[in-house]
Amino acid sequence: MANNNVLFNAAMAGYLDGMMEGRSLTSSTATDYAAAVTEAAAFATEFDSLIANDNTISGGGGATLAPTTAAIQGAQLGKGACARSIAHAMSSGRYSTGQNAAAQATPAARAVALYTEAIASLVAG
Repeated sequence: MANNNVLFNAAMAGYLDGMMEGRSLTSSTATDYAAAVTEAAAFATEFDSLIANDNTISGGGGATLAPTTAAIQGAQLGKGACARSIAHAMSSGRYSTGQNAAAQATPAARAVALYTEAIASLVAG
């Protein structure tokens, strides 16, 4: 279970984005991409596990808060964008498809350090 669904999903999408950057998708069979998705999920799992439940974007159990206020929307968009951008940078140009969660621990910790510093400068919604 994710601590913050918004951040898990953003990290996974950004990691995949970086892996696929500059590449042509050559298969229309979903399972041909299973290894890439597994690696992206491993990174997202490690990234999210290092960030406590953030009550500005997530409720209990990591569930995404309903975007009922500008503050919630701003936090979800800003923090999600930071997570996605950083995950993209971490995997940009690398198509390795062999890194499990343990192998992603150090890169994820580095990504979380940058994320933590970056969100301190976000403008509140």
